[in-house]
Amino acid sequence: SNRADDTKSLLKTTDSTFALDETSTEPRLEAGDHLGKYEIQQKLGQGGMGSVYLAFDPMIERQVAIKVLPPHIAGRSNALQRFLAEARATGKLNHPNVVAIYDIAKEGEVFYIVMELVQGGSVGALVADGSPMDWRRACQIAAAASEGLSAAHQAGLIHRDIKPDNLMLGENDIVKVVDFGLSKLTDVVQESRLGLTSVGQVLGTPHYMSPEQFQGAKVDARSDVYAMGGTFYTLLTGRTPFSSAKNLIHLMTAHSQEPAPDPRETIDAIPAVCGEIVARAMAKDPDQRYGNAGELAVALRAALASESPEACLLYTSDAADDDYTV
Repeated sequence: SNRADDTKSLLKTTDSTFALDETSTEPRLEAGDHLGKYEIQQKLGQGGMGSVYLAFDPMIERQVAIKVLPPHIAGRSNALQRFLAEARATGKLNHPNVVAIYDIAKEGEVFYIVMELVQGGSVGALVADGSPMDWRRACQIAAAASEGLSAAHQAGLIHRDIKPDNLMLGENDIVKVVDFGLSKLTDVVQESRLGLTSVGQVLGTPHYMSPEQFQGAKVDARSDVYAMGGTFYTLLTGRTPFSSAKNLIHLMTAHSQEPAPDPRETIDAIPAVCGEIVARAMAKDPDQRYGNAGELAVALRAALASESPEACLLYTSDAADDDYTV
């Protein structure tokens, strides 16, 4: 009943202080406009589940990021419920490697989530030109992201769209997993009540999707492990997995049937253990992968310790033993 009351409060219409596009109900937010108490400063980007803006919270006097759900998507019941479920579930997480959710609200016909501002840019931008990352840093980034994913999985969330662009670098290069827009609540009762992503729907980014995602089959946390393995491969080589695929059908076939790509075939200086991690994380059979993201993080930390002990001095947490707050 409390959840229902919360939803009703979100549906209350407030006075809009922004314009709508003349040809649609898409908000046209500009610097100086307001969403509730938040002052818009600039647009940061746009994705499948909405636009993201830089804004200022005058009460706490801090900058925040606001993700706005487009009204044409908000009008679709499943999309709106997924958006609200994302905010609620992610908002319960308290982990340094998951972006923090501060607020969820509605202004006029526009739903939005207020999030922690992560200013360091995406990990994807670091390899966007095809340049590989030093394998030590790749291990550090993938391990931190895997630890954030482990916390999300413990809270019942599957990300479903892990890729370099959804890993952001915050202050002191702390890795933050962002954009749970395609996430799926694994709690059976919750999922049944909300009617969220069902078997047969294909959601995600093709270059990093697990075989079971391509097949529209039921997925669990090990699908995120597969995507993290593909992301790790990209950081190591500057290439997406199966980058030689000529079209989507070939890419689907490769992810479903071909062995995981070996990063050492691109850069032979990469330690063999890194290739072994990619191979296990991207195993076709989920039962052959790491059992969870925490196990993957431990393997990545161990690779650093065995190949480059000095690189582990600032990264001493053991993902398998961490007590996450949810």
